[in-house]
Amino acid sequence: MGSGKTTAAINFICSQGGEKFIYAAPYLDEAHRITLACFGRDFYEPPGDVGSEEEHIAKWPYFDFAVKDGKNIATTHALVKNVMVWHRDAIETVAKQSYSVIFDESPDLFSEFEQHTQDIAVLTKANLVSADEHRCVHWNSREKYLGDAYEALYSAITNGCVCAFVDENGKIESLFSAVPLDLFRQAKDVFILTYLWEASITCAYLKSEGINYDYWYIDSSGDAKMLTPEEQPFVPFTGIRELICFDCGRNDSAKRHGKAYLSFSWYENASKKLLLELGKAARLFARRSSQNGREYIYTTFKDFADAISSNSMKKHFVACNRRASNEFSNATAVGYFVNRYMNPNINKYFGQFGAAVPNNAYGLSEMVQFIWRSAIRNGEMIYLLIPSKRMYDILMDWLSVIEGCPNFRRIGCSEELIRWLCRKIPGYGKFLAEKASAANGEETVMVTLPLPATATVI
Repeated sequence: MGSGKTTAAINFICSQGGEKFIYAAPYLDEAHRITLACFGRDFYEPPGDVGSEEEHIAKWPYFDFAVKDGKNIATTHALVKNVMVWHRDAIETVAKQSYSVIFDESPDLFSEFEQHTQDIAVLTKANLVSADEHRCVHWNSREKYLGDAYEALYSAITNGCVCAFVDENGKIESLFSAVPLDLFRQAKDVFILTYLWEASITCAYLKSEGINYDYWYIDSSGDAKMLTPEEQPFVPFTGIRELICFDCGRNDSAKRHGKAYLSFSWYENASKKLLLELGKAARLFARRSSQNGREYIYTTFKDFADAISSNSMKKHFVACNRRASNEFSNATAVGYFVNRYMNPNINKYFGQFGAAVPNNAYGLSEMVQFIWRSAIRNGEMIYLLIPSKRMYDILMDWLSVIEGCPNFRRIGCSEELIRWLCRKIPGYGKFLAEKASAANGEETVMVTLPLPATATVI
């Protein structure tokens, strides 16, 4: 989120002498940044056909060679996830070579399997699939499945990558694609560089699998930022609010449609008239940005991008889950035409383990990550349009907290989210206690739990 976590990780890698690292970034350009910045550590980038769906096939032999040879490796989330799924024997080599693995941003390791509920019912009724006591899904037929309808599901199940939510009657309600976590259990260390860690699906997945983690932090006290296990004091983020000029394009639609406005389900059920109305607002935002000489980016759910975009806008579209990229840091206008909620089926699954993710915290994490792709990460002013009242309120709550003044009196505030943030931000409990003491006991929020920091070692 522009806090310097990648820079701190680079300095940490360069300070570790003969330690071996696998650095996984979401995108190739970010992996290449590590190779250049850590030139003294001779990072190796597995070559391959960039953008090809068979990229992992092309890169795998080079990755395998590099691991066996003990080289430092800079690559992508996609390749490391592929190794975790299809080449689990390589994980043993990673363990033997005592590699530490660093993920820049949380990797996507858990998602709902795109299989219709009627398909699940047919498969379970025919006793082709079942779930064991650990909720792992098994294919019960000894014969290899040669059809097309369930090919992807069959392949994932036979590779041990599918789990299920099972109701109290033993019925499978939903299926999930789950990347095996052998790497997290066997590598020397696994670091995840991220923000609002406990608002992530990855955190919930690790909790559900009983994998513990500790928190590391960014130490900015010296000449160079560095990762450290020592908890750092909270320092209020002052000046961020002054860098955001909220676009006046927010209309009454949010009030008419309530909290669900611009959620995925809202888009699915929206009439043509409503989508046309939203499209006009999006095009007005784009036109105003261009007329004022501002480079802009905007987002919505990919399935509905065409419904609200003109042809000239499409080159400015950025996926709403885009993160860990500096590619759009010249954008001084941001249109956020989404209202993010956790997938209810995924949260239902994690809820069995007491690991459900608060919806507002998840929405905040996704929104802040997106906004910080823009020029605000460079300390520049941006123009921000958030049509969803819920998302706007969430952002206001977060700003009040990071500025050191949690605002429970603001109309429309989410007390639950503010208290969650106060418990999770590193050093915030001590900060508020000292603030209350200095104010002679004025009412404030007393908290004790630390935040998963910008770096997490597992």
